[in-house]
Amino acid sequence: MPSSERPPHLKDPARLAALRAIALLDTPAEEAFDRLARLAVSCINVPVALVTLIDADRLFLKSCIGLPEPWASRREIPLTHSFCIYNRIAGQPLVIEDARQHPLVKDNPAIQELGAIAYLGFPLVTADGYILGTFCVIDSKPRRWEVREIAIIRDLTEGVMAEIQLRTEMRARSQAEAQRDDLAELNKLLRREIDARKQAEEQLQNLNAELERRVEERTRELQETQSHSLHAERLSAIGKLSASIAHEFNNPLQSVMTVLQSFKNESILAEEDKGLLDLAITESHRMKNLIRSLQDFYRSSSGEKTFIDVHACINAVLLLCQTDFKHKKISTVLHYHERLPLIMGIPDQLKQVFLNLLDNAADALQPDGVITISTCHDEKWVFVEFQDTGIGIRPADMGRIFQPFYTTKPAIKGTGLGLSICHGIVQSHRGEIRVESEPGKGSTFTVLLPVDEPSPK
Repeated sequence: MPSSERPPHLKDPARLAALRAIALLDTPAEEAFDRLARLAVSCINVPVALVTLIDADRLFLKSCIGLPEPWASRREIPLTHSFCIYNRIAGQPLVIEDARQHPLVKDNPAIQELGAIAYLGFPLVTADGYILGTFCVIDSKPRRWEVREIAIIRDLTEGVMAEIQLRTEMRARSQAEAQRDDLAELNKLLRREIDARKQAEEQLQNLNAELERRVEERTRELQETQSHSLHAERLSAIGKLSASIAHEFNNPLQSVMTVLQSFKNESILAEEDKGLLDLAITESHRMKNLIRSLQDFYRSSSGEKTFIDVHACINAVLLLCQTDFKHKKISTVLHYHERLPLIMGIPDQLKQVFLNLLDNAADALQPDGVITISTCHDEKWVFVEFQDTGIGIRPADMGRIFQPFYTTKPAIKGTGLGLSICHGIVQSHRGEIRVESEPGKGSTFTVLLPVDEPSPK
């Protein structure tokens, strides 16, 4: 039969889509369909029963009980050999008692090649009216189909459609479950993506906050560094000015001292006047010593280490501090070891350490406070202890007092560099600096310097 003579509904795209939707084409044989076909063979005593699916150009055999070879193994028949394509009305059978005399199929090659003489089949129709195929029985000799036999095939056809519908529903359910699983997995992925984005946003916010903190900290450090540089420049200027003033005062003071001494040696004075003259000479010597101490303190050193008398360094610094201590009503107590060894160091650097420690002690004291300076030594170390009766240091501040720029003093009074500089200088002298403090009772700073000269002072 030429393709032009085939029923036009076979090429209907909607029908072909419905056929593929049941997903049974080219699938293996299934017992559920074979059981219905065997039941038809048994109930109405026919040699062949088929469940067919009509594709665009072939007849696929989902079940083929009793079909001769090679067709049974091939499980498909060309449309040219098909009677099923003429099953076109839902619920109505195609009944052929003798194909050799039937006008639709009398020339069909299936008569000779398949031995198809009598045919009874019902179309497999979807709820939407699309014909998927047929359930049919074939006899190899002419046969008048009884009403009972037609009813049996109708019922079995409904069973075939029920099986197809069951598989369609199971497949749809499986697809729905797969889609649900896919959606669940997609939801998990989306949640993970959302969580990852939230985490990334939090990390970005934290990084921004950290960056802002670092910028603020760096800005503050730069401002503090600038402030400290200005402060250092002022100190340097003060040092130069002090040295200049000391030099300018030294010459006229020497002249005054010479005149006073000559006047004392050559004049005849009353006892009261002699006492006043001696007092003037004594104060002139004190001024000369103070000027010499200023010159020594602010004179730049070579940076080379030399043997140092620790007591002499302390005394030089105390001379500079005595006016400030007197004004603040601070008294000093000295407990010097009689035979303290010399140490190797840079004099002006150690003087700076002692001056910073004395200044800090004075700042911590109330009027009538006491600073006690003690020295001692063992085989390895010289110990210089500065003890005050001041306000002490809070435990929370103890771990930070040697950090650069950290201070508990007002900004106008403290730079936060004093103890940091002391710590650095002492370390450069291979020494240590230790601190003990109790809030409300005072603090003790102990400087440890290595003994480099074994001979006693």
